[in-house]
Amino acid sequence: LPPVGRLSALIVPCPAVVPPLPPSPGQPGRPSAHRTRARFGYPTQLDAASRLRTPWLGLFGDRDTGIPAEEVEELRTTLTHASVDTEIVRYPEAEHGFHCDDRPAVYNEAAARDGWARTLQWFGTHVDGTRAAGTD
Repeated sequence: LPPVGRLSALIVPCPAVVPPLPPSPGQPGRPSAHRTRARFGYPTQLDAASRLRTPWLGLFGDRDTGIPAEEVEELRTTLTHASVDTEIVRYPEAEHGFHCDDRPAVYNEAAARDGWARTLQWFGTHVDGTRAAGTD
C-alpha cells in the first residue's frame, strides 16, 4: 500500500482543508493535542470543522492513544454542521499510523486496505474530472 500519511501531508497543506494534526503522545491524564491545542500554526480539527470548504475524510484507529475515540465522536458531531461532505471511519483494532507497513508494531493490514480503498473512492467522488487509480 502507498504511504498514506505522506500522501495526506502532501495533499492537505492547501488552506481550504483541515490538515491532519499529529497527536501528542498518549499519557494518562494528559489531554491530546487533537482537541486542546493547535499545532504547527493550524487550528485544532474541532475548531476548524465549521470552516471546511472542501470535502473531508477522517480515518481513525480506536487504539490511538493520542486521539481518544470520544474526541473522534465529538469531531463527528461537530462535522454534522459542515457545509461540505464529511466522513469519519473508526477502526476498533487500529492504532495511530495503522496504514504504515514499515511499522510492524502498529500496522493493521485490514484497516489499511479498507482505509486506502475509501481514500481512493473519496478522491474519485470528490476530485472533479479524475478517476481514482488502483480501484479496479
